[in-house]
Amino acid sequence: MPRSAPVTGAVVQTWHYDSQTNLVTAQIVNVSHKDITAYNISIKETYAGGRPVRSHELMTDTAGEPAFIQELQGTVGEENLRKALRSTGGVGDGLFHPGESRKEIIGVQPGLQNFEAVIDVVAYADSTAEATNNDALQRLISHRKVALTSRQAANDIIKAALADPNDSDPAATAAKQIQNRITVWQAQKHTTLDFEPGVAKGVVDELSVLQRFHPMQSYGRAQVLINALIAEVESSGKADRELVRFGDSPGLDDNGLMMCRLARPSELT
Repeated sequence: MPRSAPVTGAVVQTWHYDSQTNLVTAQIVNVSHKDITAYNISIKETYAGGRPVRSHELMTDTAGEPAFIQELQGTVGEENLRKALRSTGGVGDGLFHPGESRKEIIGVQPGLQNFEAVIDVVAYADSTAEATNNDALQRLISHRKVALTSRQAANDIIKAALADPNDSDPAATAAKQIQNRITVWQAQKHTTLDFEPGVAKGVVDELSVLQRFHPMQSYGRAQVLINALIAEVESSGKADRELVRFGDSPGLDDNGLMMCRLARPSELT
């Protein structure tokens, strides 16, 4: 894998190898003046004994976390999610703020001699991105596009359940139908990724949260609560729309960085 040049918005500041656990802890720092929602790290591992060099990539994308935190506001789930996010660094709101650092834990093989890590894609909360690794940028775009369509598919199922006046528990109906879709998709063979079961499962879990914290005594009550979930699903989809389609073609700056403006939600068809 060719070595990528670094971008300017984030850097791998330090790394530490624990030979007992065969884990590398890399410290990532946001050196930009903007909030970061995703980044890609290209990694090269060199081992003793003439073993082949191992090259791979690691992508982190937290674009959907702020909306999920908002949906869980006031529950135990909110604090648990914030605690998990704080464990990697930051304030626990799902964004990577300027000046903050984050930890990435990377498993390696015994006998590591050298570890090289370069951040070559950074996506920002203002719908812009910079990259020196176009393949990784396209993977991020594809990932968010599939996440968005998966949320929309779940949203359609929820709305269909709400449209049935004879359904006394549309949340349970929607959760069952979404889970069935996940099961069918996982049983099939796929040459391309057109559905993200993890995203759909998240919607099922959120429906369960609504049922657990807000017992549904009537259809009207259910409609109010599930409409809140629909709003959350659509809101979290906005984060994914950032990278679904380029607003402008990427161009090279004087340092060879691909700079692009990414489409805002209102610009998408």
